[in-house]
Amino acid sequence: MTGTKIYDQAVKFLVLLLSIFIIGIGAKNASAEVGIEFNGALEVEAYFQSVNNVDSSDITLATATLGAEATLNDDVSGTLVFLWEEDDTEQVVVDEGYITITSSKMPSGLSITAGRVYIPFGNFASNFITDPLTLTLGETAETVVMASFEADKFEASAGFFNGATTVIGEDDSIDNYFASVTVNVMEGVKVGGSYISDITDTDLEIVGPNPVDTVAGYSVFAEVVYAGVVLNLEYLAASQFDVADLDLDNGGVGDGTGDAPATYNVEVGYELSDKVTVAARYEGSSEFFGFQETQYGVAGSYALYDNVGLTAEFISGENYLGEENSGFGAQLAIEF
Repeated sequence: MTGTKIYDQAVKFLVLLLSIFIIGIGAKNASAEVGIEFNGALEVEAYFQSVNNVDSSDITLATATLGAEATLNDDVSGTLVFLWEEDDTEQVVVDEGYITITSSKMPSGLSITAGRVYIPFGNFASNFITDPLTLTLGETAETVVMASFEADKFEASAGFFNGATTVIGEDDSIDNYFASVTVNVMEGVKVGGSYISDITDTDLEIVGPNPVDTVAGYSVFAEVVYAGVVLNLEYLAASQFDVADLDLDNGGVGDGTGDAPATYNVEVGYELSDKVTVAARYEGSSEFFGFQETQYGVAGSYALYDNVGLTAEFISGENYLGEENSGFGAQLAIEF
């Protein structure tokens, strides 16, 4: 290990020790309030789709979650969420499990989180059943140590983790990091950005476990709310991959240069009433082979009861091979 690597690892180790020290402060200065709340969600989906003139349809229990949030005192809480997804996570998995410290001994607005979380990389706001392409490329669940700060018009987070991939010849160590910032510019206008040091660690697993090099990812978004209309804009992309890791141009043959996947999503939603919301989406990508190059859709949702919703959507698009796809989907969801 070179001197520079030893220095980097030492700095990160000290940061972890500082986080643990702060956690200890919070635990020692705790009040006696204790409680636990359970929550969950069920989502049943039906879809009818046509991909390159091949039709298919199905009904699935797309999502089943059961969670608990334990408040140990005013400063310390723990969250645990179990997840089951038909045709995806056929075994129940721990989707999230983390401890949060907001000690009165720390500066106001500061918190420390340790455990498995969805890191704050990307925004992914949507009224649709189908995930936006930005989420497909960027969603990342990892076990982290993260510091967060929240003020009236400003939120920021940053943390470290050891990702699922390890660059050939490198140590398997805590060498990945992320950061995000969100600013409420004015009433109804919010902008933000986020960064991850290695996008190969996202849940997509876009490359194998041992890539040639790390590839940074970045995201910017804006949200505008006015007179019942919500406009969401997001761009999420990766830097260029090494040609040995990702080169899928020309139908997978490659063109001799590494790919640089990028995605964007434009979505407009409007609340017709307190029960009815309609939305439209246009999204696309570049060098994100195997997924849609362009796609658009419309959706509508209706609140049947409190915490019970029905959503329907139509999506149509085209992939990089020129194959067209379209489909209808419906979702019945409850939260408790």
